[in-house]
Amino acid sequence: MTAVLNRLHELKLIEYHANGFYLTDPGQEYALKVIRIHRLWEQYLAEKTGLPEISWHNEADKLEHKSSDAQMDKINHILGYPRYDPHGDPIPTESGELPPKVGVILNDYTKQTPAKIIHIEDEPKSVYEEIVNQNISIGMILERVSEQADKIYLRVEGRPTRLSRLAAANITVREEPEREVIRTARQDLSMLAIGEQAEIVTISKACRGSQRRRLMDLGILPGTRVSAEMKGLGGDPTAYNIRGAKIALRRNTAEQIQIKRLEKVD
Repeated sequence: MTAVLNRLHELKLIEYHANGFYLTDPGQEYALKVIRIHRLWEQYLAEKTGLPEISWHNEADKLEHKSSDAQMDKINHILGYPRYDPHGDPIPTESGELPPKVGVILNDYTKQTPAKIIHIEDEPKSVYEEIVNQNISIGMILERVSEQADKIYLRVEGRPTRLSRLAAANITVREEPEREVIRTARQDLSMLAIGEQAEIVTISKACRGSQRRRLMDLGILPGTRVSAEMKGLGGDPTAYNIRGAKIALRRNTAEQIQIKRLEKVD
């Protein structure tokens, strides 16, 4: 670490003071540039690859110091000039501008009105994994139910969810008073019994990038009717009839597809 700091000092990116070191003006410009590159890469990895969510940060770390301005301009164009990365962090403009921070940490949100998740901190990794394992992602609507000293109980998109206080501290929310709280958990495609028919409501916001595009290419869109036809050995995968085609989906994929049940298929 000392060698890195000395190199940054040689490049006039930091200055040493009695209480530590500080970024110089060129250092602040460079830091914002690296943040911009990192967050653009995270957005690219989320939207254009099948890389697991838990890996986006580390991969972006590897790429942020190896990327040229021309390469990042191209990626920015491909992504449609996003303002935020997949965790809700703002992406600095080329001139280094950032919007003001909004929202409140989930631990401090005590209102009874619904709230929308607008940011999820992805470090430390162990805490982020807890959030990912609960299928919690940006844009979801939640409601606080109760709390204990070390836990908080929620309804996330109508699904009962429990988080540690440590994980809740990594989630920022914004009040959404106009939104009606979903009091019962939404049903997903994995719950459909053989012979039952349903209508697709939506694909979970936790399903991103190539996986989401694949499902949409298969015809899994809001309003599409689907029926469960048969199960594989051991109960997984399940074959569904989607627009006249039999398509096998693993349980963990079917859980990402929200439905409303219809009448049974004769």
